[in-house]
Amino acid sequence: MKQSVKLDGLGLASFEDAIGAASKVCKHFDREFEAGQLEQWTVQRSSNENPVIDIASRIFVPVADLKATEPHIPFSNSINPFNIGANAEANGFRHTEDNAVEYTEMKMPDKGKIR
Repeated sequence: MKQSVKLDGLGLASFEDAIGAASKVCKHFDREFEAGQLEQWTVQRSSNENPVIDIASRIFVPVADLKATEPHIPFSNSINPFNIGANAEANGFRHTEDNAVEYTEMKMPDKGKIR
């Protein structure tokens, strides 16, 4: 099971510049790994043909893929108020620190200053 989000720059030149820079970074890292070791990254496009960044994270990892000492991290009530997935470990899956996602929010007061 995965959770994901797509970031769309809505055609802004600065976002396209950032995509170009990210592509260069990927090419740089690709030279540091043996062939086939690094997953290739390609720019995705929105329905309006704007470049987007597609970000995904697994919510659970098969226990067989983990070290025995890697602990299960319970979901907080604010993220999982209905306790969905509580039996995941009994079914062979574990939610670990690497799977945890933190949610943040930026608020703009009336005067337009970020706080």
